[in-house]
Amino acid sequence: MAQPRTPWDAFDYAVVHVEGNGHQHADLVEIAIAPLESGAIGVVETWLVRPMWPLPASTTSFLHLLGTDLATAPTTAQIAPELCGALNGMVTVSHSANADLEFLARELPAFRPRQIIDTRALAQTLLPGRTSYELEDLAEDFALTDDLPAIHEPSPALQKAIVCARLLSYLADYGDDTVRTLTDLLKPAAAGRAGQGSWQRSHAARSRPITGGAL
Repeated sequence: MAQPRTPWDAFDYAVVHVEGNGHQHADLVEIAIAPLESGAIGVVETWLVRPMWPLPASTTSFLHLLGTDLATAPTTAQIAPELCGALNGMVTVSHSANADLEFLARELPAFRPRQIIDTRALAQTLLPGRTSYELEDLAEDFALTDDLPAIHEPSPALQKAIVCARLLSYLADYGDDTVRTLTDLLKPAAAGRAGQGSWQRSHAARSRPITGGAL
């Protein structure tokens, strides 16, 4: 007798978006984490981070930040325990996860996600044939920015983390009445892992295995 499939929303997720300072080997300047519990978005947190190098004018304009905002911000090392506390043991979610997780892998050596979901890869699997899988385009097509409080507008990382969390929920429930499991959501990321760099394979190896019934 087949075991019941555990629905995806039985697990806890940490949806992440990071912003860099625009340099080739970018420093982290902002990170937002949207917790997703029982399929519902919880209290979203955001942190400013003081980078090693000043932000280019184009980046400060895009991020709505001033140099003074970051001059008094903590360093990554100072907030690393808090960030790892919000991320470790959770299923980490990001859109175009390679970029965001490169920051996290470099800046947070103690980062230990349970598993990793890339919503871009998931959208490409579930919504084939689209001309764009950019988060902004998916958000517009599926009305994922509706009712976002105006207070979120100055923070791109905060807004994108919320939209990414909404996108995950949308994709998890997309299509027929089949109950999607965490394993279903992980398949696109797992399929692309063979082409990932060493840091991604290292984190994949350190991710906690899924346990429980039929997932």
